[in-house]
Amino acid sequence: LELGYGVLQVVSRQIADEAGLTARRRELGEFLEKQLKAQYRHHYVVQLRAKGKVTIDEDFLKSTGLRLTATPDEAKKVIATAGGKPIRYEEVLEQVMTTVGNKEGGHFSGASVKLEFSWALVDRALLEAAALERGFGTNPAVEEAVKRFERDEVARAAAKQVRASVPPLSDAEIASWYGQHPADFLRPAERACSHLVVREQSHATGMRARMERGEPFEDLAREYSLDEATGQKGGVIGVLNDDRLSVLAKTEPQLAAAFKDGKPNQVSAPTASKLGWHLVRCGAVTPASTVPLPQVREGIAARLRVERETQAVVHHLEKLRGQVVITRDTAALSRIPPPSP
Repeated sequence: LELGYGVLQVVSRQIADEAGLTARRRELGEFLEKQLKAQYRHHYVVQLRAKGKVTIDEDFLKSTGLRLTATPDEAKKVIATAGGKPIRYEEVLEQVMTTVGNKEGGHFSGASVKLEFSWALVDRALLEAAALERGFGTNPAVEEAVKRFERDEVARAAAKQVRASVPPLSDAEIASWYGQHPADFLRPAERACSHLVVREQSHATGMRARMERGEPFEDLAREYSLDEATGQKGGVIGVLNDDRLSVLAKTEPQLAAAFKDGKPNQVSAPTASKLGWHLVRCGAVTPASTVPLPQVREGIAARLRVERETQAVVHHLEKLRGQVVITRDTAALSRIPPPSP
């Protein structure tokens, strides 16, 4: 799994009978219809991609790393062209931050996620162009939707103008915010750890005795450890920090304590877990430290700018509300039937 290795247990199995199928037929039919529509849409856009010979500049996306900020040149970079429409990197960033937030440094700010959103923008542009070619643009319902879209775009353009008027952050403001939020930039203490896990306590005790007589921890882990993934590497788990050990302590407090409190480079006493009996060895602890400001400056600047731009838009809306008189037609509202239960 993404966070480590898991143990799964099948608790029960249920096979629907004919009566159950009859009761859920409508629900299952609707689900199947959605699935088929999604498959058809995917098949169609794949054909459109091939017909238009659409490619995405994946090398550029990879070059941006985990950043959700962009230089002016990067923002205007055309990463693909679909249906005659250029797709720019700033559009991709907008989609990413709208959907998953603006936190940098994790999977959701990486190239694979940016690529996924890039293809989504490409597919939308291809579908729009294909729909216009088929004459759907003259449909009355579409024309009405276009009017609403135009109004929405005007509103978005006005909001964008307000956001652009926000002055840039100074180095002093960034440094001040950094100093006021030390916990946000704290690297937890960490240590490099290995383990060997066997089925019986007596076996673990014997393994420890053999290590004390000089047999290498790594050789015994490769030969005897039940954890095949780490056993192949001589028992090496990797670097464990205090945050990960705090999570482990919720389910395996004794094992977490063995990793965290053991003497550096010494093999622990046999420690029980749900998987068996562990022998643990960790290196010296690297103390907790604060991430230097230069490494997080861009992320702080991006976060504060989004906050200030949002505040500016909210303030602008409050001013506009103060300039108009809003009335409510209570008689018309009373004639609206209540929603069906």
